[in-house]
This record gives sequence, structure tokens and C-alpha cells, in this order.
Amino acid sequence: LLDFARQSKPAKALHDINKIIRESMALTRKQAAFKDVAFEAVLSEPLPVMDVDKDQIQQCLINLAINGIEATDPGGKIRFASRLVPEKKVIEITVTDTGRGIPENALGRIFDPFFTSKEGGTGLGLAITHGIIEQHEGSIDVESKEGEGTTFRIHLPIHKGEQDA
Repeated sequence: LLDFARQSKPAKALHDINKIIRESMALTRKQAAFKDVAFEAVLSEPLPVMDVDKDQIQQCLINLAINGIEATDPGGKIRFASRLVPEKKVIEITVTDTGRGIPENALGRIFDPFFTSKEGGTGLGLAITHGIIEQHEGSIDVESKEGEGTTFRIHLPIHKGEQDA
């Protein structure tokens, strides 16, 4: 709750997005294994380094991973992917699960503070994630089909100078 209220300004430095993704996967892998959910990474190499707050981007990816783990039945899978989208001058990160999906009537509200469909949930995880991505001048969107899974797509802009780094 304090993180949400504070919305601290990103402490940016140059980082390898794929390294942040791999570290986020490592931090949530035990929780996934405990639930018998497999992780997969499809990371484009090489990507330009990016001027981001590593801890904040990692917090976003961990939030998305935990949500995916909780929504996915044993034997399911979560895939992390990255790629350069040169025409849009962004790096795209996707987190896809094979979980139960998000009901269509909830899709428009999932980034709203305090909106939750989880018993005992606070409704702050996705709101915080959305705020962090916006503070990085990026965007996050979601595609979901009930019974088929969910994909969160993050676009982070590549600024002049990062392309050559």
C-alpha cells in the first residue's frame, strides 16, 4: 500500500532487460515449481541496454509471474519473452500463462487500484505494475480468454543513445 501511495520516481540506470527477466524468473521459480507450473523463456539476443529502474521492472515481472502462477493449474506453463520492435522503437516483454484467463467483464478494470478477483487480494499488484510502466514512459496491455490463459504485453521505449549501447 505504501509503495502504491509513494509511487517513487524510478532510479534509472542502464540494464540488460533479459538479465532482469532471468532474475525475476529465478526469484519466482520455486513458487512455480511448488505448484507444478513450468517456466519458459524466449528471449531475443542481443537487445539494447535500457535506462530503467531495475528493481521496479523486476517488481512488475514478479507481480505478473505470481499472478500467472496463481491462475495456472498444475502442469501449466508461464512463458517470458522479449523482443525488439524497431519500427515502434520499443522493447516488448510478454508474460503469458496457460491459466484460467480473466473474465471479459473484468478486463477493463484489472489495472484499477483495489480491484481484485482474488479472495484475500488487495487489488494493488497490477495497479502498481501499471504505474511503474507508465513512469518508465511505457505501456502495458492484456489479452485474455477464459479457459485459455492470459498475456501481459509491456512496451518500454528505447531512447536515443540506448540503441547504440
